[in-house]
Amino acid sequence: MSSKTTRNQNDLTPREQQLVDLILAGKTTAEAAAEMGISFASAATVLSRVYRRLDVSGRQGLAMKLLGEVPPTLVDTGRRRRDPRLSPKVERAVDLLMEGQTNAQIAAELKTSPAYVVRLLSQAYSYFGVENRMQLALKLSALRAAKAEGEPGTEASEGPEGEGDE
Repeated sequence: MSSKTTRNQNDLTPREQQLVDLILAGKTTAEAAAEMGISFASAATVLSRVYRRLDVSGRQGLAMKLLGEVPPTLVDTGRRRRDPRLSPKVERAVDLLMEGQTNAQIAAELKTSPAYVVRLLSQAYSYFGVENRMQLALKLSALRAAKAEGEPGTEASEGPEGEGDE
């Protein structure tokens, strides 16, 4: 068994555990940060580290790994982004990804760092409910094909139906 598959809740630091408890209770990252008395950026960094250490992607994956189920507080919190569409920069990064460009090439085109491109693409992965660039490309190809055929509700910029966001 690899170390990634044997990691569990006991491997978390007290700060990570506190944040996980708040997230599993249905708090947004901003709400958890405020309750913990830390900045949003610090909470987001800690949460990203937890996801990596536990080898999960997102809140529902975290719940499944630690609880064996997704609690109702995480199924649909009713929270949505202010604008449910992707930002223009994320959309541009996705367009470049769909053209087959690497993160380094996308970064050069957007005049930013490859690390920032990873963050932009992570937002797109989350938005479309996928875990990697291949899944994103396949999903967008299917959405674009359906849109070209004139199927209703298949705008490429639409996220998955019924999924809550923070």
